[in-house]
Amino acid sequence: MTNDVNTLNSNSLGSVGENVVKGIFLKFGWTVSKPDPDFGIDLEVSPKDRHYPFAVQVKSGQSFFRRPKYKDQKLLGWWYRSNKPNHHKQWTNGAPVLLVLYDNDKDAAYWVHVTESKIEEHSAVWKIFVPVEQTLDKNHQNEIQQILYEFYSQPPTSGMSWNNNLETITRNDQIRHALLTPRIIAPHPNNYHDLSGIEILAIHVLMREELDQAWYYDDKEIPAYLPFPIPKSFSQACDSDDWSWNAAAAIHKYLCHGDSTLILNIDTKAVTADEKVASAILKSVVYIDDDKYDEAKNCVENAHSTPNSELDEAWLYIQEARIYLALKNKDSISTASQKAYHAYRIVSKYAKYDHTAEALLASCSRILWRTNNPLFASNRDNANSLTLENHITAIDSAPQWWQEMKTGSALQRQFDQYYSSTISYQKITFHNSAKRELVSSSFIASCSANDYDWRESKRILGQIFYSITYENRDENKMLYAIDYLRRFDNNNQFKNAINIALRICSSQKLIQYAKSIDLSTVQDIELNNTLDYLCAIAAVLPQKYTQHIIHWCKQWINNNDILTSNSSDFIRGKKVIQLMFSCAQSADKATLKRVASWTYSTPAITNTAIADAFADGIRKIPSEIWHGVVQTRNLDNDCYPVRETLASLTKTDFLHNHLMNGEIEYLFNLDFETNLTAEEATVVQGKLIEIVSDTISSAKRGVYTVGGLQTEVALFLLGRIYPFLQNDSLLMNFLDETKILPHEKEPLITRLFWLNKLLTDSEKRQWAKHIELLSATPPPKFGFPEELKDIRPQAMRTLAALKLEEERTSILRTMFTLGSEYASAAFDVLSLFPQQQYVPYARFAIANSEDDIVLAAYHFLAVCAYRGLCDEDTYKAITEQASHGAYKVQSSICSAICKQVENSAPQGEWSTSLVRIAKRAGSSSIKWRLNHIDEESARRQNR
Repeated sequence: MTNDVNTLNSNSLGSVGENVVKGIFLKFGWTVSKPDPDFGIDLEVSPKDRHYPFAVQVKSGQSFFRRPKYKDQKLLGWWYRSNKPNHHKQWTNGAPVLLVLYDNDKDAAYWVHVTESKIEEHSAVWKIFVPVEQTLDKNHQNEIQQILYEFYSQPPTSGMSWNNNLETITRNDQIRHALLTPRIIAPHPNNYHDLSGIEILAIHVLMREELDQAWYYDDKEIPAYLPFPIPKSFSQACDSDDWSWNAAAAIHKYLCHGDSTLILNIDTKAVTADEKVASAILKSVVYIDDDKYDEAKNCVENAHSTPNSELDEAWLYIQEARIYLALKNKDSISTASQKAYHAYRIVSKYAKYDHTAEALLASCSRILWRTNNPLFASNRDNANSLTLENHITAIDSAPQWWQEMKTGSALQRQFDQYYSSTISYQKITFHNSAKRELVSSSFIASCSANDYDWRESKRILGQIFYSITYENRDENKMLYAIDYLRRFDNNNQFKNAINIALRICSSQKLIQYAKSIDLSTVQDIELNNTLDYLCAIAAVLPQKYTQHIIHWCKQWINNNDILTSNSSDFIRGKKVIQLMFSCAQSADKATLKRVASWTYSTPAITNTAIADAFADGIRKIPSEIWHGVVQTRNLDNDCYPVRETLASLTKTDFLHNHLMNGEIEYLFNLDFETNLTAEEATVVQGKLIEIVSDTISSAKRGVYTVGGLQTEVALFLLGRIYPFLQNDSLLMNFLDETKILPHEKEPLITRLFWLNKLLTDSEKRQWAKHIELLSATPPPKFGFPEELKDIRPQAMRTLAALKLEEERTSILRTMFTLGSEYASAAFDVLSLFPQQQYVPYARFAIANSEDDIVLAAYHFLAVCAYRGLCDEDTYKAITEQASHGAYKVQSSICSAICKQVENSAPQGEWSTSLVRIAKRAGSSSIKWRLNHIDEESARRQNR
């Protein structure tokens, strides 16, 4: 068969070549697949009798036959040239790669095994010769197979070895190999016989299931059901005189049961120098897992000794370097760099023929790179200089499970769902083998001081634990997963996990976990996640603990000079400031005053990166606290908006002067508590009308603008505080303007819902006409995520609140048929207009739904319980959840009770007991609001 090149474009010609080559391998009886995605490799092939995979790159067309090579006028073959250095590296690392040239005119294919020795480099171009006699056909099948046999018969650094390689490793190096490259030592399960202690050690490091099961229950005798012989039971291994057996039992106990007792005492069994070094490494791994870096440092430093081999000394140095790097201060980072360089000078000599040295070289390279060691200086005259290319090669060559997925050609498998860094938090089934492999990999990486891979595997383990817990909703397991994610996960994913944890775990459990975190020992890399967790639950933290956190926050702010422009650590700085002021809200009045005094007495705040966070925190402190601050402060030295915020709180004429100038940005949070004079309100209204009018007119012209200050809400509120300033018609025009995106209208719609009782019946009818249009208007199909938000559920919720009871009931029935988001909005409506007939709906939703609809249903049931509109079983369920339920559920119930008290809602027989529960279990703000109501009530009675 021949193909006319004139009728084929390059893509279709390439496809023809691939299909022809694929057909040839299929005729061999071999398996062929197409990699997805294609990273410079066209086909993945493997003989059926052995899993010896190799890659094939096909080049089709006459353009690849334009560089022939002749000798005595006889064609020898063709040169293949490439200017892609990544293909050079990719095709000569990892699994074998065959380059195949396909001649579409002759329907013939020619191949060459791509190796470094066959490649010639010329400046930016490299080339390789493809012999004419190497045709891809049955005549050369055995030759290709022989290449594969020779490649895969080398001592493996990954996967499983059919026969171990103990005879090639000296006795003093075997323990190091068992811990760092256990696949070289551990035989295949089909070859388990006469297993030695060192082999058992390697097998347990790999967490092979068959042996872990044999020892799982600490059997005193070897179980009879095992299909293979194990020389010793777990108890016998513990009592053995052979350190390898002791270590195997200790590692099994730690990895399978989380019990570190045996490992922490393993040094007492060590006799030889290599055993003592390995004991120190194992103990340091456990200490690092527990964030006890000082203990880890001490045990490794004390293991240095003259009898140690050079590689074992390097092993200790690199583990020390990893520990010093984690301590994250200037001196420790310098020490880490020095020790890593010391180790590098040793392991670089052995890396070519010792796989453990190769693994340690990867760890050295990472630390040297992270610490900006001069070894990486771009100095060609420095013979010892480790270039970036050397660094990457060292890491890519590391015989770790994590690295084997990335090295060499695209033939290497893509990450599957168990090892993907983009695991989403949803229901996923994970096989035990995947979890065991991750536990093993994190342990191996930690033993080799490969901190990056240790964290990566721990992070994914945390995601697996989280996914499993998300399904079974177990709060103890959830907090176990949260601890993993807090220490190892990226910040955005951890925030999502916190949000779910608040819906599963009770306040008591969340507080208990918070107290277990020692802020003074939290690693630098874990601090962002730790701060986010504490901020999320600050409202329910006990006062004594909040005082401890506030003290730590002040120290951190001072030590890092975060308030001045000299500090660049603004991301964590903002989080620390947010945490301090959030905790201040949960503290007593005396603590609040101390925080206010400290804030007012700090040096000038000149770091604009943290100014907004600091100003937001200042506003969280009640104004009555600021009135007691007696210090003087030159606000001119503070940057905006701290200067304006402090001035508005401490200077009586500050706000008035700015408002009268029409600077409404100084009106930070307009609500019913805002004390504006009629004169100030008139000026503010004029500015608000101007902004809303400009927004509408700009939208009509197709110019998109964003209000930012929610001016429409402020204008609506002014009309309720001062009825003579009402300008509802302008706001209705705002809602009607179709060119204004729906999400810009949501704040006004939401405020209309919660304040509907302030409207007259006539006003409700007027607003309902405009809201009705929005409830039927779908979101735009294109735009930014916030622009695509569907506000129809919120619009229908507001519409139901504005309608009379009969029409409201009809709308509610419709909402319950439109999905969970509408049903959640329907329960919001019922919280304002409770009807006993919907109690069974709420109980059903709680039993069969998750997330927001559950919170809304509990909120509605709490309202019904307060007003006596439910049965006793429902009341008991509400009290149980308010006292011991998940944090979000507790907050929803206590918030509902608080609102009922504030609105003087009708009371039922259980209202008093529910208020007591809210005062005990609610957040600090809810407790403050309820106590404030009691204080106001007491004042009225005294009058």
